[in-house]
Amino acid sequence: MPTGTTAGRAPGTEDFDELARLSEIRSRGDITDEELRRAKELVLSGSGASSASAAGTPTSGR
Repeated sequence: MPTGTTAGRAPGTEDFDELARLSEIRSRGDITDEELRRAKELVLSGSGASSASAAGTPTSGR
């Protein structure tokens, strides 16, 4: 029985999805390179999307 997964997803899948979403937001020009860098650091450190929002990353689907 697998442990440490969410809804049957492999560990790291959520991080990959979040990084892809951040990249898309940056390509639209909704965040700066610096905001992208800080948000990526938060995701990769395990702080997740909620902390990325505090770093100035929009969470709404503009």
